[in-house]
Amino acid sequence: HNKLVKNGKYYIAPQNNGDNFKQLFARLAAEGAGRPVDTKGVPDGPWTPELLTDAICAIDANQAGIEIRTVQIWFQENDNGIGAENIRWLARIFGCNDPESTSQWQVRLQTAKTQLTNDRRAKQNTDKDGTGSQKRIRNSLAEKLEWLLTGQASANLLVSYWLVFGALGLMNYALGTLSVTYSPETGLNKQVGFIWAPTLTVLPLIVLPLYILSINDLISFWKKDARSQCSLSDEETDFLGSTDSWMLRVKSFSFSFWAIALFSLLFVFGFQWAGIYLPAYMSGETGGVQVDRYLVALSRPEVISIREGMVLSAVGYLYRYRGHSKNPDTSVWS
Repeated sequence: HNKLVKNGKYYIAPQNNGDNFKQLFARLAAEGAGRPVDTKGVPDGPWTPELLTDAICAIDANQAGIEIRTVQIWFQENDNGIGAENIRWLARIFGCNDPESTSQWQVRLQTAKTQLTNDRRAKQNTDKDGTGSQKRIRNSLAEKLEWLLTGQASANLLVSYWLVFGALGLMNYALGTLSVTYSPETGLNKQVGFIWAPTLTVLPLIVLPLYILSINDLISFWKKDARSQCSLSDEETDFLGSTDSWMLRVKSFSFSFWAIALFSLLFVFGFQWAGIYLPAYMSGETGGVQVDRYLVALSRPEVISIREGMVLSAVGYLYRYRGHSKNPDTSVWS
């Protein structure tokens, strides 16, 4: 008795049977609720994404229409929900344009949407309890770097850089290269010591903290104040939530994060140290490379030995690589 014809369309009265939105919609679409009927009251087939999109766009009050991609999401086997505005149009379809029936279906669809949200949360809690540690392991590089540059983690990043900077300073002090001169020719002395290198003093102590703090503020702005611009669609936002929608955006840049990290490893560390410094140490000649605090071992072995220079330069360039790879939106961090 809950199936009849209203306004020339196949009407199914709403029932509070506990179905969530996906279950309810799948059943109604298959039965053709709201579809035109023939002379015997039989609906003109089930709903398809194309037919339902056309029907919703044909509603006079719906001037904005609806994208077929949105409707296709309702038909797919997933946990995606439905936006509040689209509940209004779908209720008009299932209510056969009858005001009272439309009102009843709007209430039923909203209840089904809430049930879907509850089912999804229960499922997520179960997944977190059972695979919490595995989920952390599966975090992508992009997710880890986003976490590292956000909130309190960014302060820990600064502390780690300062600690490595302090360690480099102590190593240079112990090896006697804090302040050391090199004479490329008679009568010309050049300072190549650690404390005279702005890229290893001014950058980590002043520029780097300001930069990381600005990145922290920028990420916080996009995650909070501008999060609506990071969402995918009304239905996808309802399904994922603002935070998960943001993480989808982060994951979409995984290739860029990996590409920059590998590029930094290859050129910042590999090319400069393994390709330039290591051959110079092995041959005992600079080969035209400018002498610095690392290669000064070739001309002043009484200050630092070649073996010590190899170790010091390797640590220094790994430090540079770490700065490059952890900050993919900058190209000059040495």
